[in-house]
Amino acid sequence: MKIFSGIIAAIGTAALAVILFAVGYFPCSAPITTEVLSQNTSNYEISPYTLDDLNALAVASRDYTVDARDAGTSVEEARTAFNQVVMNAANHSANRYLNISKDDPSEMNQAKKEMWTNMMSALKDTRPNVVFAQEDINEVAATMAKTGAGFAFDDDSFSHLDDCNDVINGMLPNIRIAGIVALICLLLLLVTRQWRGVARMLSIAPLILIICFAFMGSWALIDFSSFFAGFHGVFFPQGNWTFPTDSLLICMYPTAFWMGMGALWLATTVVASIIVLAIGRPFARLADRKEQ
Repeated sequence: MKIFSGIIAAIGTAALAVILFAVGYFPCSAPITTEVLSQNTSNYEISPYTLDDLNALAVASRDYTVDARDAGTSVEEARTAFNQVVMNAANHSANRYLNISKDDPSEMNQAKKEMWTNMMSALKDTRPNVVFAQEDINEVAATMAKTGAGFAFDDDSFSHLDDCNDVINGMLPNIRIAGIVALICLLLLLVTRQWRGVARMLSIAPLILIICFAFMGSWALIDFSSFFAGFHGVFFPQGNWTFPTDSLLICMYPTAFWMGMGALWLATTVVASIIVLAIGRPFARLADRKEQ
């Protein structure tokens, strides 16, 4: 029975560690998290868009990246849906900044007015009767991306977000499987009254996660750029995740945005690990009493 208990506890510990690591993903992936963090960290000062329009684009980008696509929805259709948000944001921001007076003292406003003046000229050169149109949305967006990196996504940006979508939605089924395995192992140990096995499963897994996150958190605090590069190097070895500082992606999601995401993930996992440790303590005491 001890061998059985040890094997089940080991399997359960590994599965529970996966769950505790993944639990931070869920608050991080919520639309409200992207909205709040982008609203407070985005580099809208160097973006052609207003803060609210850039925030709307950040949430739409999150939807494109995170949400599983409905069966039959093509990549082209998903891109068109995002580019429709780009058209709406462009129409609003262009009207906002093109009407700025020449006497406006704000350097930022004048810079944005120049950005939109140049963009309107570029669009009229290629399609004189179509500006932020309902037709040819993807072609207009592609022209915008070529004219200025901060206006729309180019193929490289979309390609990276498609890779992210594949990674996220490919991992979620494995997380569910890990949850089922952890629950089965825990129930087996409880039914067979293997209190020591229960205590070990509920203690070792959170301790492993706390140690790992302490290491990753320290690394991020010391050198976030290196940590960020290391993380992306693991999940995106093809290397298509670097973009200009004035690109739409980086304006929406600067370093401060990802630091906020990392802090939320860390806090969620640490809190969950502490709760699991607390649940495991009574089982450890019970095992001690039974072994006396």
